[in-house]
Amino acid sequence: MLIQKLPDTLKFHHLNVEYCPQFVEQRLSEGIQFPEFLHRAVLKRRCEFLAGRACSKRGLLALNHLPILELKVGEHNQPLWPDGIVGSISHCVGHAVAVVGRESVDLVGVGIDIERVVSADLAQQIGDHLLSKQEQNIAQTVFNYQQLVTVVFSAKESIYKAIFPVVNRVLGFESVELVKVNAEKGELVFEFCFELKQTFNHDITVYYELWGDELFLTWCCLAERDLCKLNLLGSNNINKA
Repeated sequence: MLIQKLPDTLKFHHLNVEYCPQFVEQRLSEGIQFPEFLHRAVLKRRCEFLAGRACSKRGLLALNHLPILELKVGEHNQPLWPDGIVGSISHCVGHAVAVVGRESVDLVGVGIDIERVVSADLAQQIGDHLLSKQEQNIAQTVFNYQQLVTVVFSAKESIYKAIFPVVNRVLGFESVELVKVNAEKGELVFEFCFELKQTFNHDITVYYELWGDELFLTWCCLAERDLCKLNLLGSNNINKA
C-alpha cells in the first residue's frame, strides 16, 4: 500500500501481521532482533512488535542506510532511531506500518498511526473522553461517530509521536484540539494548547486516509520552522526516538 502526499524524503512500509509462530520465525530470519523483555510476551504482542521493526528496517534500507541490528526502546516505549534518522512505527490488529526519513531542516520529526475503526459501543464509551464538544461539532458532517472517534484518536497519536522528542513527555488528549477538517484533501488541522504554543509556533496538519471501511492511517511531519526560535537550539537532537 502507498500513502498519498507522502514526501519523497520519507519511506513508508506496510506489513500484514499474521499471528503464528511461523510469522515470528520469518521476521527473525530477516535479522530483526527480539528484545529480552518481550521473550515472554504473548504471541500477538511478539508478532506486532516484530512486524513494526521489519517495516522500519525496510525503510532504512530504502534510504540506503545500513540498518542497525536492533532499534532499542526508550523509557516511554518509543523506538530509539539511529543518529540522523527520524521515524515512527504503528500497528493494530492485522497491520504494521513504519515511516522513516533523513533528518533535515524540513524534517525534524514524523509521526504515523494506524487504527481499526472502533465499534459503536466503544465509541460511545470513550468518545466524550477523547473529543471536545468543538471537535465533535467540527467533524460530525464529515465522519460518522465511530469514524470520528477513531480518526481523531489516531491523528493525536501521530502528533504526539512527531513532537515527543521535543516535549519529552506523555501528553493528554486535551493537548491538541481539532479546529478544521478538509475532507477533499484528507487533512485535519489541530491547534496546540496554550502551554505547547510556547514550543510550537503554529497549528499542525495531520493527513489521513481511510483504507476500505475499517482502517484509518494518519501521519504528520515536523520541520524546524514549526518550532519557536527558543527551541531551535535543541533541534539537532530532535526525534532520535
